[in-house]
Amino acid sequence: MKNVVIAAGYATRLGELTKNFPKPLLKIGENTILGRMLDDIDRIPEIDEHIIISNHRFAPIFDKWKMEDGRNLLLSWMMVQRQTKLVLELCAICCLPWISFTSMMTCL
Repeated sequence: MKNVVIAAGYATRLGELTKNFPKPLLKIGENTILGRMLDDIDRIPEIDEHIIISNHRFAPIFDKWKMEDGRNLLLSWMMVQRQTKLVLELCAICCLPWISFTSMMTCL
């Protein structure tokens, strides 16, 4: 089963903290927000892959994180605008090849 994580927002409400850095990769202790969430999801034995959707601006940062993390991750990025509805629609369209009745989707 695939886990699709929509992490394509810009986190503008966090101001300078996320101006040039994605909110899901902010550290909490020794781990990131996204890492902690994936640790919890990895407890579900049926999950065999995580698909992370990012925006184009933060894609290189997610790529670097992926190399360090070592999980079975598929990263995809897209041009997104700030409107949440549009972002979710674009993410859903991008994920259609992977989504099935045995998939789960989470949003950060």
